[in-house]
Amino acid sequence: MAETDKNFKFQIKNFVPSGHLPQGDKLKIRGFCRFILDILFPPQCVSCGKKFETHTERVICEQCFALIPTRSGFMCLICGRRVPQFGEVCHREACFILAAATDYKNPQARETLHALKYGHIRSAAEPISEILAYYVAELILHHGLPTENTIIVPIPIHKSRLRTRGYNQSLLISELLQLKLRNELRVAPDALMRVRPTKSQTELKNYDEREKNVSGSFTVRNAESIAGKTVLLFDDVYTSGATMREAARELKRARARRVVGLVFAKA
Repeated sequence: MAETDKNFKFQIKNFVPSGHLPQGDKLKIRGFCRFILDILFPPQCVSCGKKFETHTERVICEQCFALIPTRSGFMCLICGRRVPQFGEVCHREACFILAAATDYKNPQARETLHALKYGHIRSAAEPISEILAYYVAELILHHGLPTENTIIVPIPIHKSRLRTRGYNQSLLISELLQLKLRNELRVAPDALMRVRPTKSQTELKNYDEREKNVSGSFTVRNAESIAGKTVLLFDDVYTSGATMREAARELKRARARRVVGLVFAKA
């Protein structure tokens, strides 16, 4: 799809009527806009391009969704070794243990994530959270991840980027994950704060630049909400790990018991 088409689609989908219309009228107008949108741009799978026969919030077809693999266990962020059980230590100097649900190299996973992060398609958070829920449930049932005194803390974005994008994809996915896990794990959306804007890590090519870019960019709002807890620090994708390391250090300073770097996909 051409970039102009994507922009036009985004503008229609996020159209907000001006003035103080009753909520019912706003919903009717939004529904009409969605109807026009479906005529101009029939819903289709973000991976294979297959068109859906009827209106749907789905962004990926069942066949492509089934092609997204799910990992098991944890991973040492220092050496990359698989760590099968929570609490096992590979390298003590690591400030967190990594838990990645899938592989960023998988095209179906990558396209779904891009639809959410860059295509402004919020419904793409649904299949992402579904895969994460299955993965986290496996960690709980078979790999020793505790649920008691454990919280999910999404990586925050700065308020300037929130104004531009309109939402924090990590928070959106985290909240859906909580629902799919039937509130076994609770989201603490305001536990961590981004105190200054940073460049996108994708714009920086080497490790040192990425570390410098995020240095000092996070702070814990309420240390008492973190102290003694196991924290699932959630981000959508793990690349160099600079962002997650900086956030994990702040959580450890606030006396978090353990930090698990939970991500949808690892590059």
